Amino acid sequence: MKIRETPRINLKREHLLLIAVFFVFIFLRIFSDSPYYFIQGGDTARYLALADSFPYNTLFNNQLYIEHPPLYPYAIYFVSFLFEDHIAGLLVSLISLAIIFFIIYKLVMLVSNNYYIAFGTLILLSLSNVFINLSIGNLKRAPLGMMLTLLSIYYYIRFLKEGKTRNIIYSSLPALLLGITTDHAILLIPGLIITYVFFRDKTKIFHATIPIIAAIFSYSSWIFVRVYTYMTNEFYPVVNGTIVKTGDWGLRQLLSPQYFKEVESILPFGLSLDPSHYFYHVANMFKLVVAPLPMGLRFSNITMFLTSDNFLQLVIYPILGIATMYSLYKIIKLSLKKGIKNNEMLFFLTMFFLFLLPLTQIYTSPRFTVTAIPFLFIVTSYGLFKFAKTYNIFRIYKVGIIAIILILVLYLPFYYLNNNHFIFSKEKIVEIPITAQFINKLPKDGVMIQMGYVIELDYQSDKRIMALPVNADYFSLIDIYDVSYMVYGEQYHRPFSEGDKEGTLNYGAIKYIRDHPEQFKLLTIIEETYPTTEIKDHIYIYEVMLN
Repeated sequence: MKIRETPRINLKREHLLLIAVFFVFIFLRIFSDSPYYFIQGGDTARYLALADSFPYNTLFNNQLYIEHPPLYPYAIYFVSFLFEDHIAGLLVSLISLAIIFFIIYKLVMLVSNNYYIAFGTLILLSLSNVFINLSIGNLKRAPLGMMLTLLSIYYYIRFLKEGKTRNIIYSSLPALLLGITTDHAILLIPGLIITYVFFRDKTKIFHATIPIIAAIFSYSSWIFVRVYTYMTNEFYPVVNGTIVKTGDWGLRQLLSPQYFKEVESILPFGLSLDPSHYFYHVANMFKLVVAPLPMGLRFSNITMFLTSDNFLQLVIYPILGIATMYSLYKIIKLSLKKGIKNNEMLFFLTMFFLFLLPLTQIYTSPRFTVTAIPFLFIVTSYGLFKFAKTYNIFRIYKVGIIAIILILVLYLPFYYLNNNHFIFSKEKIVEIPITAQFINKLPKDGVMIQMGYVIELDYQSDKRIMALPVNADYFSLIDIYDVSYMVYGEQYHRPFSEGDKEGTLNYGAIKYIRDHPEQFKLLTIIEETYPTTEIKDHIYIYEVMLN
């Protein structure tokens, strides 16, 4: 399916517009509305603690961290020679996103040579709420993993189209690094195979296997690390420091430690058959910073959205939805005639569905499917382009692309009025700092703390930190791990309440501690306050009297 029927505009103007869109892209990612960088209940403390343990990659109980591969914290470690650790993490993510911006542009131009689809995609990518949150929120390995994925695919296509051994090297190296960055590296393996099917050249099949082998080797290496860990340890701390019995491991546990039964009650495993699960998640991918949507919007309460205050949203999102559906129609219609060989837009659509696969799980997160978003935006931009060409409004569409870019540049000062805090100069705040200081001064080692506080305490302490047992049946772990202190708090500002099993993490363990003062001596109750909220947290620290 060829879509090269529209010539590119003046090259100099194209470069100026590309610079303008990139300026918008970066600006929206380096300013936010809060003066604080609050490290609380997320991945930030995890990766900063791992970076601090370089090169051992240790976390819970000062043991090897096996939930995620180590490249992202390693990158933070090296950048932290120049900057404070959290700034180093933000820089790694921001640089990765900046590279992604240009990879997407080069990828669309390489495959379709269509300037309008490329710029439509970049505009949506620049305004994407999900992508903005990847740079100003909790530190995530997703930008680095996505950058490596797209680099590998881009150079793989270049090799299939142009040849040149260097393109195979440039494709294989990111594939190799991806396996030590994220478990989602497993998706690159079918991704490269699909790419070959679409752009295949039988004369290059031998060299074309090299990036695929690199991806398999790298991903398998981390799987073998898990196998060795499970086979040499009867118990092991995994997700959020929860100690699991490793003798129960199988294929699922090799894919992710979150599938041990001790963790499944918190992170459920299984396929989702709920249509709304898919619809709302994909719809969330379209959220743009210039057209915010109310939290918790569903079909059941959509009438609250249908007001004049949401005029811009009522224009933008239906247009994007219709463009995407029209694009699907055109892609399917043309594919039935032309097949899949060199079918550019069917390729992008296929890659979207491939990287959407993590959504099939009951437990998911926007960061799991973030690599699918650029491919969705490419498909949407193609729909807008084809609609404009089909209905003879292309001249308006062409001017509209340029006008939107200029309007976005003019919009930035107004965005800054409400988001005037530079992300690299925010005040860094870490959860439970007073608690960490108190625990660091205690004479003994070995601390079990309620889930939700584990990683923040681990980041601020050199002691061995683990999560409280999932229930009282696992209290034998206190002796096995030589634990001296037990800690819990009013997590999410909810004091412990008898019978609140659903609302309290580690409920069974906390209840047992409270009910057995002869075994657990209350040392102190620490009050934690934060400038981001008026609500106070209270942390209860007990000494184990069993040992």
